[in-house]
Amino acid sequence: MKISRQNPQRRLEAAHNDGEAEKIKRTKSAEASAAAMSITARGIAASRSIIAEGNARALAAFRADTTLTDADAMAFMMEINRLEALRDAASHGGKTVLVTGDAHGGNYETRALLSGLADEDGAKSENTAKRETGLIGTVKQQIAPVKTNEAKDERINKKND
Repeated sequence: MKISRQNPQRRLEAAHNDGEAEKIKRTKSAEASAAAMSITARGIAASRSIIAEGNARALAAFRADTTLTDADAMAFMMEINRLEALRDAASHGGKTVLVTGDAHGGNYETRALLSGLADEDGAKSENTAKRETGLIGTVKQQIAPVKTNEAKDERINKKND
C-alpha cells in the first residue's frame, strides 16, 4: 500500500516540476526576445540618427554651393530619396506597390488603389468602398486619369474592357 500512495504523489511532483520548468523556459525566452528587440531598436535609432546627420550635412553643403532656396534643395533631396525607393522596389521584385499620390488627381487614385488592395485582405461593402474612395464604380474605373490625350484614352478603354 505504501507504494501505491507514493506513486501518485511522485507523479504530481513531477508534473509540477515540469510545469515550473516550462514556465522558466518561456519566461527566459521572452526576456531574451525583449532584449534582442531592444538592441535592434537602439541600432535602428542610431542608424536613423546617422542618416539624418548625413542628410543635414549634405543639404548644408548643397545649399552652400548653389543658388537654390532651402525648399528647392529639400525637394531635390526628396526626389533622390524617391528615386532610390523606386530602384530598391524594382530590384527586390515581388508584390511591391509604391503609392506616391503626387500625380494630378493622385489623391483619388491613391484612395482607390488602397481600397482595391484592402479588398484583397477582406471584402468590403460597396458603400464602404465608395465612402473611402469618394468615387463610384470598380477600382479599374476609379484609376482612370482626369485629363488624357486620345492615344491614352484608347489604351485605358482597352484595359477597362
